Amino acid sequence: MRIAIDAMILGRRDSGVGVWMRGLVRALARWGGEHEYLVYHGRDAAELPALASPRACYVPVPVPNGVRPLRIAWEQVKLPARLRRDGVDVLHCPAYVRPLRVDRPTVLTLHDLFAFTHPRFCRRLNALHYRLTIPPGLRRATVIHCTSQWVRQTLERQFPSEAGRARVVHPGVDGLFRPDAEPAALDSLGLDAPPFLFVGKLEPKKDVATLLDAYELLRRRFGTDRRLLLVGGAGWGTRRVTARLRSGELAAHVVRAGYVPRGALPGIYRAALVLVF
Repeated sequence: MRIAIDAMILGRRDSGVGVWMRGLVRALARWGGEHEYLVYHGRDAAELPALASPRACYVPVPVPNGVRPLRIAWEQVKLPARLRRDGVDVLHCPAYVRPLRVDRPTVLTLHDLFAFTHPRFCRRLNALHYRLTIPPGLRRATVIHCTSQWVRQTLERQFPSEAGRARVVHPGVDGLFRPDAEPAALDSLGLDAPPFLFVGKLEPKKDVATLLDAYELLRRRFGTDRRLLLVGGAGWGTRRVTARLRSGELAAHVVRAGYVPRGALPGIYRAALVLVF
């Protein structure tokens, strides 16, 4: 069977779904079996994971990942014909959206349904895009892959007629993360003791504002001198959070590391006192 993976969201600095997708591609290629895998990606995808199987290959397309309207247009207009030309039997859509004109069996992955349950967590145009494309994609999907039981329960509430085709398959654990990983040097992170650690893009759905409230409360009530380390790039809608981090008491006790390379994360996790989210 020839299986295509729409990996067009992969970019230069992936987080969340992109990181999961890279791990999925590596694992499927390593698993091999009798299937073939075609991984479609945009021209600006960086550091694509090596494919260990000769039955898996990357298929670059002349569309930049970073220009979202072009990527969406290519997926909706060009991808269906490309699948037919490449003799694809099954398409996996790992990021919420199934092209409407695809005439092949499809697996559609949902990581959440915030565009319907918490639209304030989404950029306005993103929420509109998902609200227009997710419902018809769910109706046409052969299998709906939910990455958690919570996602499936949300699907059952929002789209009960489609829930019968849902299956829960949790994300795997990247082999990069091992208990014997060497802890990162604290001084390289601007720290002198193991910190409270948060890892994730700073954006509304991560609710970093509440995390800062909790950290301030912890300091007031218990006088902890442990610092809070924030690892992750800056997203959208975080102006107030950024202002809090630059002024007052938090400025002296919260360290922002920004986006860090994937290979550095195991050592940072090992160096932390506790993970918070």
